[in-house]
Amino acid sequence: MPEVIGGARPAFARTGATSAEERNLSSAVAASGSAALAVIAPANENPGCSSAGIGPTNETPGTWMSSLTCWNPISDSPRATTAATGSPDGGPALHPIPDRAPDLVKECDTRPDQALLYALSGDRNPLHRDPAFAKLVGFPRPILHGLCSYGTACRAVLSTVAEYQPERIKQFDVRFSKPVFPGETLVVEMWKDGGTISYRASVKERPGTVVLNNGLCLLD
Repeated sequence: MPEVIGGARPAFARTGATSAEERNLSSAVAASGSAALAVIAPANENPGCSSAGIGPTNETPGTWMSSLTCWNPISDSPRATTAATGSPDGGPALHPIPDRAPDLVKECDTRPDQALLYALSGDRNPLHRDPAFAKLVGFPRPILHGLCSYGTACRAVLSTVAEYQPERIKQFDVRFSKPVFPGETLVVEMWKDGGTISYRASVKERPGTVVLNNGLCLLD
């Protein structure tokens, strides 16, 4: 289900977009962290694909809505539709990363088949497992689920400053900056200020590429 990520105004895209420009927009939105947009693809061209759109709602002024429709590839008809709403101004202010060297750095491997394994949790979006589909929306290959990257960063904090005590984690926020590809190594940097842990993650194989930013973990 698409969700509006706080911190940036969601981009607008038409459901059923067919142009290369709008397909590129879908991948840009998904990668920017402004909204978790699965894909923009017309059912008549790709009957097995999902159709998504983000735009202002008519029912409640001042809110935006994202919608996801799953199509039945046999009857070419909607199978299910879900939606989420959010403010066009985004969520609270982003948590600042301290202007000093990190106190801890943890490298976390991901497997080449990580997205296929994570799909067993129920998220079977073809963007994460179909190379042809990923290329359709502008990615060179399938990308890792955002929540999988999020969980990997949480494991890094849990295994270090939280000392494997999950009950100590009271809050775990992050901004999704760029996608991760299965098989890449996440380098999680952490800053300790009492019970406040700031963190961000980059990709070892793509130096300088920050994929998770403005991370905030509150420990009990």
